[in-house]
Amino acid sequence: FDAVSAEYSTAVAKGMLDYALLSPAFAAEAGISLPHLHAAPVWWTDRTYQSPSWTILRETGVSVAAVHRSFVAVSARLCTCEDVMLDLQTLWKLSRLPQDWDVGALGEEDRPPTYAELSFTNVGKREFRSKLPLTIEHFAGGVEKTANAVREALRECWVSAAASILGRHTADMSDEPAAAPGAPAPPGPGQDLNQPSVDGSVESLDSGLQYDQWEQSAYGEKQRQGRALLDERVAAENLDGALPPLPPDGGEPAPAASRKQGIFDAAATLMSRQLRESTADSLVTFKDFFCKFDHPDDSGDSAFKLSLVMNPDFSGLKKTDPEYDPSAPREPVVVLEPSAEQVKELACGCIDQIVDSAARFPRPDAAGAGPAGPNLAPLGPCTVTEDDEIVNEVKADICAAIDKHYEMPAKLIELFDEFEVLLSGEK
Repeated sequence: FDAVSAEYSTAVAKGMLDYALLSPAFAAEAGISLPHLHAAPVWWTDRTYQSPSWTILRETGVSVAAVHRSFVAVSARLCTCEDVMLDLQTLWKLSRLPQDWDVGALGEEDRPPTYAELSFTNVGKREFRSKLPLTIEHFAGGVEKTANAVREALRECWVSAAASILGRHTADMSDEPAAAPGAPAPPGPGQDLNQPSVDGSVESLDSGLQYDQWEQSAYGEKQRQGRALLDERVAAENLDGALPPLPPDGGEPAPAASRKQGIFDAAATLMSRQLRESTADSLVTFKDFFCKFDHPDDSGDSAFKLSLVMNPDFSGLKKTDPEYDPSAPREPVVVLEPSAEQVKELACGCIDQIVDSAARFPRPDAAGAGPAGPNLAPLGPCTVTEDDEIVNEVKADICAAIDKHYEMPAKLIELFDEFEVLLSGEK
């Protein structure tokens, strides 16, 4: 009923406003232009730049020969579309740890999880929560133990399985660098450049200059039309001097690499992205552990054992002591142990432990399956680092949650201030 009532009220208000705007005087007084209020998309859409003449034939300032050579190089050397990449993704999503693996150390309770289901922290699992409240030392020790156990499982099982899959896929591949995508002999003397080549392919044009000459002769008129469209846009939108510089053509060629090495590099990138996904999920789980205590449906359990202890820095100065300063802030008689700062330091240390456990994994070709022998570089380049944005965000959210959780216990400290005169010896 409330929703229907709200919709009815909104409809009545809109009707009253539309009726009032029928008066030109009221619209002018309110500063509302009715044509602009009901403007169609055609008002802000210029279909000139949606035409094929603009989207396809516009000039970029990059040599057509360079674009063509790049296309051939990418087609010949791009390895992310290899079938083995799908096998590696299937391994990550569907394959499980061996049945004889100790899943209890990973925080799991029943069957072995898939590699994608592994988390570097078990603070969200029932087994861990059943042990609460904990001291900060036991809490940090449990987080470190689980993170190291998950790291060991992934190193021994996941990386080894990936190396085996890549080894089978590249067993018959050559270790020699792939030939650079080039062209056969140039057109013979007197050959018409309007004919791309004797065999009908543009690859037979030997140089970028010849390719550009042929492209100009075949499509020169369309290029001039594209140039005119670009000039019209520059003039219409006052872009003179505001356009970025065109990218230069040419440059040093990339070093030759074998197809086999390219597959291992692509696999390392894919695996590092998978590892990043698992690390990010683990950090979010760890953050939720600290933030959930504010939820109304929370069980009310405590995460840490807190104690009120005598303040070791309590001076106990009497008002008659020479050092007594009535304007100086008074030290509390008791303090919370552990303090909020200690818990925040512990939480940030646990986050660093999770990130460190997920870093510096070996590549699948670390055992020597690659064309250049053992590759001792760490798995990368997508793994989470300690200065990563998600790490900083999680730390900030957890520290804010801890400060909020300490607001209520901190009020107990004030209740003991009346004993200050007793402890100082004034009474």
